[in-house]
Amino acid sequence: MKFVRLFAILTMLSIGAYQSMGAAPTAFPETIEGKIPTPAVVRIFAPDDKTESRSSGTGTLVSPVYVVTAAHVVGEKGSAVEVLFHPSWDVVTGKVIELSRTEGDKGYDVALIQLDKPRSETPMPLGTKATLGGLSIRGYSHGPYTEQTGTYFTLDTTSRWGLIRGAQARNGDSGGPVVQNGKLVGILWGSIPDQTWFTPIEHVYKVLPQLGKEPPKKEDDAKTAPRQYSL
Repeated sequence: MKFVRLFAILTMLSIGAYQSMGAAPTAFPETIEGKIPTPAVVRIFAPDDKTESRSSGTGTLVSPVYVVTAAHVVGEKGSAVEVLFHPSWDVVTGKVIELSRTEGDKGYDVALIQLDKPRSETPMPLGTKATLGGLSIRGYSHGPYTEQTGTYFTLDTTSRWGLIRGAQARNGDSGGPVVQNGKLVGILWGSIPDQTWFTPIEHVYKVLPQLGKEPPKKEDDAKTAPRQYSL
């Protein structure tokens, strides 16, 4: 019961950000406190036609065409999003092709975006499981890129959520990566003072089976075989 109450509080404090439609993306400094933005960490904008606003959050490029983020950053499955890359400043459109939302004690706050055009940036490698100890969180919040280090704790070995102490995700960091040994090991979704909560990568695999795989080629993308002639 205590965990359910805590989860409700954390859900209220989920770290997505909202802004009016048409607002220009905030400029990203080249470095923040000596940190150079990781090209695989991207900014996501998801229009909301009902409220005439758009949510913004962070995501991670995990293949030339796939970006993972938190479900509460984007709309429903099939909805359109815009993904902003740094330092190229390219804005690429994409579509939510899979997601899982948290409902009580079921589901996970994760989503998968497929970009309309492949990217040349180096994707972030996927881990298999976070281990207890040091790791980092990364995100753009309302614009500035930051990296914070903390220590990974968990409630038990079967916990659906990971807890990081010593690092607090900011408003707009939702969907950003939890990184350990250079690999993606979780997706941020909420925070309270001096603590950040995330979905461990082993649970992300359960609801996003496309991870680690390339999408099927469209028929119009397939090369036409040359016509064969016989004498």
